[in-house]
Amino acid sequence: MITPDTEIELPPIYCPLEPAVHPRVHAVERRADDWIRASGMCADDTECRWVIATHSVNFYGRFAPFADDDRLLATALWVYWGFAFDDARCDNGPLSDRPDRFAALAGRVQRAVEGPTAAAGGERLIPPLQRIVAGFRAIGTPLQARRFGAAHRAWLSGVTW
Repeated sequence: MITPDTEIELPPIYCPLEPAVHPRVHAVERRADDWIRASGMCADDTECRWVIATHSVNFYGRFAPFADDDRLLATALWVYWGFAFDDARCDNGPLSDRPDRFAALAGRVQRAVEGPTAAAGGERLIPPLQRIVAGFRAIGTPLQARRFGAAHRAWLSGVTW
C-alpha cells in the first residue's frame, strides 16, 4: 500500500484471530438491562435508556467471546456503570467544571471500590458500584480484585486530571 505522503510500501496487517462475539450476548444483555433498571444508578427512565443504549454487553462480549455468562455480565455491568458515571458526574452536572469537588467525589468512589462497607454518603452511583465490585470479588481472586481496584483508581485519576 502506498500512502499519498510517502513512497513507502506498507505490508498488509495480518491478524490470525477471527472476529467473534459472545454467543449468548442478547440473553446477558437482558439480564444487564434488568439489573440497571433495578440498581438505582440512573436518575430517571431517560437516563436508564441512555445507559442501556450503550450496549455494553455487546461491546464487552467482543472482548470476551468465550466467557461464562456471569463473568460477562459482571464485567459489562462495570462498563455500563462507567458510562453512567461519566455522563452524570464527569461530562455534565455540577461537578463537570469543578475539579476540586470532583476529586473529592472520586476519592469517595474509590473508597467504595476498596472498602465494601464504605458509606455512600448520598451518592446514588456508589451502592451499584459496590454491588458490581462485590460480584468481582465473588468470581475473581484477591489479586484480580486488587488489580481491578488499581485500574479503577488510575481511571478516576485520569478523569480528575
